Amino acid sequence: QGGKQSITRSGRLSLDIETTSLTVMAWFLLDRKLYADEIESGLQYLNSKRRLGVYGSTQGTALSLQALMMASVEPEEDDAKTPTVQVTVNGELVAERELVPGCFLEMPDLSSYLGSATREAVSLELRLANCSRKVPYAASLRYFCARPDSDPKCAVKLVTKLSSARVAEGEEILLQVSIHNQRENPLPMVCAVLGLPGGLEARLERL
Repeated sequence: QGGKQSITRSGRLSLDIETTSLTVMAWFLLDRKLYADEIESGLQYLNSKRRLGVYGSTQGTALSLQALMMASVEPEEDDAKTPTVQVTVNGELVAERELVPGCFLEMPDLSSYLGSATREAVSLELRLANCSRKVPYAASLRYFCARPDSDPKCAVKLVTKLSSARVAEGEEILLQVSIHNQRENPLPMVCAVLGLPGGLEARLERL
């Protein structure tokens, strides 16, 4: 309390994050069971200050990650099972990885379970098995679609067609564009964004 900067000259939010991280690590080393409530509160505070994968300054991020890694280490017990992270899709177990403190876990490709053909909602869950306590974590899901499905309820239909499937370098090719209102009532101003295949460019004088 009352400090204005750390040894790395961090202040304000970064100073609070660094101080909280050091305090949490001290509680872990002293007695994690005795200070369980304080540790949980400190970890929740750190997670609430995470922005775009970082915790304030570089020093704050390093200390926060150290505190979070200490939280991921399960106390040794006799006949204890190894904690695992499970991934379920609609309640079905599709992947399981052993929880290694301080390491990133990369899950397998889940695209076959997340298909959009039926346009049905998919429930994706992360579960921690063989672990009796809460473990802070950060998850990142990356996905893309080479050709997204069109919304069948879209009010506007956009159709494009090239005059030829093949074109030699330097030749001109026509791009036919048609926009249709699929509703009975008129629509407000509509803006269409068109993309050109690689190697082609629009001739403004022909527009």
